[in-house]
Amino acid sequence: MVLFLFGILLLIYGYLCRLLSIYFFWDSKHFGWILIFAGLMGLLVDIRRARAVQNKNIFWVRVGVAILILTFGIAGSAVIMLKSSDVYQEALAFIKSDFEIKSEIGDFRGFGLIPSGLDLMDMANSTSSGSASFIITVRGNLAYREVKVGLRQGGPTGWFVNEVEILSK
Repeated sequence: MVLFLFGILLLIYGYLCRLLSIYFFWDSKHFGWILIFAGLMGLLVDIRRARAVQNKNIFWVRVGVAILILTFGIAGSAVIMLKSSDVYQEALAFIKSDFEIKSEIGDFRGFGLIPSGLDLMDMANSTSSGSASFIITVRGNLAYREVKVGLRQGGPTGWFVNEVEILSK
């Protein structure tokens, strides 16, 4: 229960950071969601334990635990794969060199820990084409911003940026 409540507090703080332009621990939003799911996992484990002592059916509790474990596993591996992909690295390189973003944030200091986004690849006729879209927290000495970067694959030339939008101001 403590993890769940702490997760809610982190989530609220993460959204308030963006709303009130507080430039400390913007990643709290992501950690808040992680703690909320961890708190739910703890709650389900406690329910399972109590029902097992009472000799009640624990099948649905086990299903809930399995769903949360799969969600954690899929989300974690997706973030790892996303951060190591060429298209994500191309998006980071573009953000570092974009004049508009630099004028908003000042000198570049880093990126958020957990990016979000959608990386779609369409494999057709043995050629790779597709699009990707990422929402990346960019930290600067003047401000932090969430930036949405859309990329398209242009055949043999690789990925190119076709959309940039600064989401938080």
